[in-house]
Amino acid sequence: MAAQRSAARWSAVGWMGTPTPIVAATVVGGVFTAVVVATPFVRFAYRQPALHLVLETAGALIGGLAAFLLYGRFQQRRLPADFLCIYALGVFAATNLVLSALPAALVPGARETFAAWSAMTSRVVGALALATAAWIRTPPVGRSEYPGRLLILAVTATVAVIAFAIVLLDPVLPPAIDSSLRPGASGLPQVRGHPVLLGSQLLAMSAFAVAAAGFSRRARDACDGLLRWLAAGSVLAAFSRLHFFFFPSVYSQYVYSGDLLRLGFYLLLLVGAEREIRSYWRGAADRAAIDERRRIARDLHDGLAQELAFVATQLHRLEKEANRESLRPLAAAAERALSESRRAIHMLTAGGEQPLPRAIAQTAEEIAGRMGASLRLSLDEGVVVPPTTREELVRVVREAVSNATRHGRASGVIVELEGGQQLTLRVRDDGCGFDPQVASTNGFGLTSMRERAEALGGRFEVRSRTGGGTEVEVIVPWNGPSGS
Repeated sequence: MAAQRSAARWSAVGWMGTPTPIVAATVVGGVFTAVVVATPFVRFAYRQPALHLVLETAGALIGGLAAFLLYGRFQQRRLPADFLCIYALGVFAATNLVLSALPAALVPGARETFAAWSAMTSRVVGALALATAAWIRTPPVGRSEYPGRLLILAVTATVAVIAFAIVLLDPVLPPAIDSSLRPGASGLPQVRGHPVLLGSQLLAMSAFAVAAAGFSRRARDACDGLLRWLAAGSVLAAFSRLHFFFFPSVYSQYVYSGDLLRLGFYLLLLVGAEREIRSYWRGAADRAAIDERRRIARDLHDGLAQELAFVATQLHRLEKEANRESLRPLAAAAERALSESRRAIHMLTAGGEQPLPRAIAQTAEEIAGRMGASLRLSLDEGVVVPPTTREELVRVVREAVSNATRHGRASGVIVELEGGQQLTLRVRDDGCGFDPQVASTNGFGLTSMRERAEALGGRFEVRSRTGGGTEVEVIVPWNGPSGS
């Protein structure tokens, strides 16, 4: 499992240990920015009033949906960082809807100055909240009855206060950008706006860059997929602010290159939130399955296993007291049934992901210890096989060790597992041995082991002679750790 987790973690990591989505977002943002800045025929802005309204609305809906999905994460973990993330996304969503989309749709002649100053101020607040969320490491907070209402109130109050302040200051607010700056001629950067507006763009860009660095670091430390996508989205958001700095936006009837990068920010957030929710439900299903397995294991242990133990004990007592050899097969059958029930209990409680070497070791130690035989293990820890293969091989080990200690009266058993071009399992003992030709026709245990090996596409061999011990060998195809 350690090897599988390392492989899964490595597959999500790119250059110099940085998660792949962050690397991809950096490359896309950098290349897109270079193309727009250095290529005059690719403009910063295109007149598309309907598309601009669609992008603002889509950003509002996706941001709100992502905040709603992340609220489930906050309810589970109760971390202030999650609360701030939801708050920031809520501010972004409300800004897109209330301060951008609705004014453009309902009041086409509304002053562009209000939209520029109010939207920029709200987005700076949201970016600063996101950057703070990326770096704080405070412990979980206590449970509150109204965390959702508190979030809605905080977002609503933030946007309302900013909008009201801009309305009051509107008579004295300077123009956001130079009136001679026309988006239709936006083939090259033109940094011509009010210093406060341009500084706000740089401040927001810096906040998003800080958020990207913080989320990236936490994603590596905690192997947290959601933080990885938050970091990638923050990278695109930082590039979007850079585009708005190179050519300031104030005209709602135009679609800017920065708007496309902002949409990418929201889409990456949505991907991260969707994967978080999917992971949560998968974990909930796994926990429910584990609980059910444990319930079944308890029922087996308290019922069937206890009755089998009683039957085996009584048969052994009767065999000794009555000196009846005919009772020995019944006692052996009861012991095998008890052993199988214990194995079923162990598999139910241990789960289905136990590595093959560990499963073999536990099985061999259980049987050898019960029969008083010494055990030596030589197991390749790098062997990883599918669950069906693991189950069949463990049953071969159980049968082989049981035969060695019960029928062969071995005092020592060696179990070996080797990986390579093929997977080789050997069980050797120092018991009394037997004639394989005779045993192959009368022994169901040998037949069972052979059938299990052949079912896996392998072969089964047994080497033994009277008084010379026994060696059982199973060789099956194997394509390395990736075979799982």
